[in-house]
Amino acid sequence: LRVMGVRSSSASVSATVEPITPGKEFRVTLALQPNTPDGALHGQIAITTDDPVQQTVSLPFYGIVGSFRG
Repeated sequence: LRVMGVRSSSASVSATVEPITPGKEFRVTLALQPNTPDGALHGQIAITTDDPVQQTVSLPFYGIVGSFRG
């Protein structure tokens, strides 16, 4: 299996992928863009592979942006 690319449906979230064990294990990293407004954030990450059966894997993400005191 090879991961060909990864993309986010949200302009506020970037996604990158790097192999840990080529062909078996990969690290997908999501990063929040600077100046993203406070509030709820959600979208989908699309991971494209060379698997002929499942070429795209979609994963949802959700978060809350802001400064919180606990």
